[in-house]
Amino acid sequence: HLKGSLMLGLESTSSRMSHLARQDIYGDESETLDSMLSAIDDVSEEAVMRVAHHLFSSGPLALTVLGGDPRCAVTAEQLSLA
Repeated sequence: HLKGSLMLGLESTSSRMSHLARQDIYGDESETLDSMLSAIDDVSEEAVMRVAHHLFSSGPLALTVLGGDPRCAVTAEQLSLA
């Protein structure tokens, strides 16, 4: 999905030029589409789990439910609200 979105996003001339301008303004190295797709392929499951652990274990989480869904039975105590 990510690779497809990236490729489609760079199809239009204006999107491509915006991408190149951002790289130039921020001093990023000019990356080819092939190198970006290769970098996506190089991401390992371990790397994703490491980042997820860092993001989701460093503090309390919140949950927002719109409507009454019995599959989301969460108490105030579980959300540290009590």
